[in-house]
Amino acid sequence: MSTLTPQNSSLEVFTYKEGLLSAVAHDLRISVTDYEVTIDDGEISLRADAASLQVASPQKDGVDHPSLLRDADLEKINKTIAKEVLSPRKYPEILFSGNYDEEVRGVEGELRLHGHSRHIESAGSLDGDDFVAVFELNQPNFGIKPYSAMLGALKIKPVIRVVFRAPIALLAD
Repeated sequence: MSTLTPQNSSLEVFTYKEGLLSAVAHDLRISVTDYEVTIDDGEISLRADAASLQVASPQKDGVDHPSLLRDADLEKINKTIAKEVLSPRKYPEILFSGNYDEEVRGVEGELRLHGHSRHIESAGSLDGDDFVAVFELNQPNFGIKPYSAMLGALKIKPVIRVVFRAPIALLAD
């Protein structure tokens, strides 16, 4: 059995801006800072604390640019994610239960997020010595209204990207 946590792997969410005022906004790389993934004989499960998502960095053209936002702005965004997007008091956990196929490095299963369950899958890939699984999630499919401000002139695209990365050596049973 393998156990993966933020100490030996990473789980990140990428959001992308859109709207008339998108030029003044930023794409975001958000880290999930409290989770545990277990893999046992091909079965995989994840438990993540919905309140643990924290902005790691604003991005421009897919590259981190930490200087684009002040600490006060980051704090405000983190509060907005918790209060207006994920509602962790009502939906405290993000859960995944499924299968990991070591031969094809595929991951598939049921994701429970914001009170809704949906089937998700990723082919997975290798990046050096790391296994990487990328999932695209449509927020409305999970009952999440994408963030919007200024009467919709500034908003987050409905589809977000979730990236899980772990050393391939840790995935072996």
